[in-house]
Amino acid sequence: PDIGCDEYTLHAIDAGAYSVSAPKEGCGLGSSENLTIGIRNYGTSTINAATNPITVSVDVTGPINQNFMATMTSGSIAPGATYYFTVTTALNLGVSGTYTFNATITMPGDGNPANNDMSPFSIFVDKTVASWPYMEDFEANDGSWRGVSVGGLNDWEWGQPNNTGTYSITT
Repeated sequence: PDIGCDEYTLHAIDAGAYSVSAPKEGCGLGSSENLTIGIRNYGTSTINAATNPITVSVDVTGPINQNFMATMTSGSIAPGATYYFTVTTALNLGVSGTYTFNATITMPGDGNPANNDMSPFSIFVDKTVASWPYMEDFEANDGSWRGVSVGGLNDWEWGQPNNTGTYSITT
């Protein structure tokens, strides 16, 4: 051991779920969206999925909870590279709200299973307005509107008033 140095072992075969590249946040999403996960090769050798198949599991939580599992059995990933693998084309994002993705991979011979899980990733699916004029009274819920944080402050938030009564502004 060297003082002041971070020491770790590089593994020849080592992969992990790295990112979500699809779907993207927005409106107009439906019940058959692509779910694509980036698989990163953290190892020192090229991973050949034909000899080391990579199973990807994704849990999606939100307005519609879903679970997907698929196995990558062809293709290769060079050391340090990311391969984008479409897990399913049937991701249902037909209801507006926040969806959180948790992905993990398993692979025979993986030298470091500690990096197999991806950090949770969230997107917001906006409501699609089907007819005009559109009216929202915000009485039952937030109407799928959300605040945008600017400098740590939200410019809008749905909630109950702190006080009851009528207020007026005079100038």
